[in-house]
Amino acid sequence: MKSLKMNNRPLSGRNLCHLVQAFKRVVDGAKHTGGVIVSLGKAFCVVCGAEDELTKERLCVPCFKDRTKLSILPETIQGFRCPKCMMCLHSGRWGHHESDEYHEGLVQEALEVEGRTEALGIGIMSEEIDERNTRLSVQVTGYIDEVKFEDIHSSIARISNSVCPTCTRKAGNYFEATVQLRSSGRKLTEDELSSLRTTFDTYLEGIDPDPMFFISSEGNVTGGYDMVLGSVFMGRRFFNWQYWNFYPSIMVSISRIWSFWWMWLRPRLCIASFYIN
Repeated sequence: MKSLKMNNRPLSGRNLCHLVQAFKRVVDGAKHTGGVIVSLGKAFCVVCGAEDELTKERLCVPCFKDRTKLSILPETIQGFRCPKCMMCLHSGRWGHHESDEYHEGLVQEALEVEGRTEALGIGIMSEEIDERNTRLSVQVTGYIDEVKFEDIHSSIARISNSVCPTCTRKAGNYFEATVQLRSSGRKLTEDELSSLRTTFDTYLEGIDPDPMFFISSEGNVTGGYDMVLGSVFMGRRFFNWQYWNFYPSIMVSISRIWSFWWMWLRPRLCIASFYIN
């Protein structure tokens, strides 16, 4: 198909005058015959045609709200709690949470919000049904393209039992490190052993809580005191903490015993000995 060629030559004065006269005749004819002259007019909603205030998508506010969803929340939200230590699973991590705090975390994890939302606000009211089920009334507010939205959701938080990895390891006597407290050339007194054991509690209070930082077993042994820990990383950090806080009265020696575990070669036991002068 051939395209039409545009004539880009400027109009002469005579041709321009003829065009103006022809336009006047059309207008005068419309006035005498009752014809309608179409004008651009105001902007209108592309859905319903209303000439109210429009959004960026050229929709009136009612049509924009009908076509836009602020938030989505499932009718049932699943949570998990360990029946032994009462830790709860949230965002892939186990930890201790109050009921209201845990419910808020479950809602934030399950709630889907429109990506353009600004000034988001979430309000939660809980009503306990039984030990495992809680009814949550969730109010969500926000602005999308400067239009205020508000959603009200009703959902059931259902808490199921699930044994956490920490309790599973404790039940299986799992350990990765042994801390040995020994003296150099003399026997430690009960007060000294108690004081050394207290330093471990002081160390735990000064670090971020971690479910894997637990003691499998501990007690007095011939010549000192032993603590069996569930994490090599925990033992290493405690070694460094002891060294820098009590140097040079404490000497640390570390040895590893390698073994096959789940068909992988890894350090199964890390032994650290503290020699007190």
